[in-house]
Amino acid sequence: MPRTTYKKQLTARDYITEKEYEEALWRYYNGLDFDNVIEYKENLADNIVIDASKVEKYLLKGEQYDRLFVNHYVITSFGRAYSLRYDKFLKPKFYNSNVYMYASGKNFTLYSEFAERGWKHDKVEILKHYRDNNWNHVVHENCLYANDI
Repeated sequence: MPRTTYKKQLTARDYITEKEYEEALWRYYNGLDFDNVIEYKENLADNIVIDASKVEKYLLKGEQYDRLFVNHYVITSFGRAYSLRYDKFLKPKFYNSNVYMYASGKNFTLYSEFAERGWKHDKVEILKHYRDNNWNHVVHENCLYANDI
């Protein structure tokens, strides 16, 4: 089980009040500006800290990991992305141009994430890892290199 902690103790003031909610909702449905009605709170999800070493039990020999752009995701050097919050791996989509994944409302490519970390990016080798280890993935019909493996 991951160690989940909050960076600070939450108080009632960290949540919007019923009055703030009703006023903002009324303004929203009437096409008015509602930004100044609500005192914006810190995003609670950003305050949750989860131990990234949780992914270590799934790593293969020689596989490295690093945090992704979102606090509760990690990426591995074999092209896998793991959700620490939900304890599962993401399903990549292999296209001819790149490998795409979706996390926290954002699409990202393995090429850009590998380049950021200085890891070697070889989409054919990544697909081989997925097929050899029977990891969940999708191969798009335009993925020309998929037939060669």
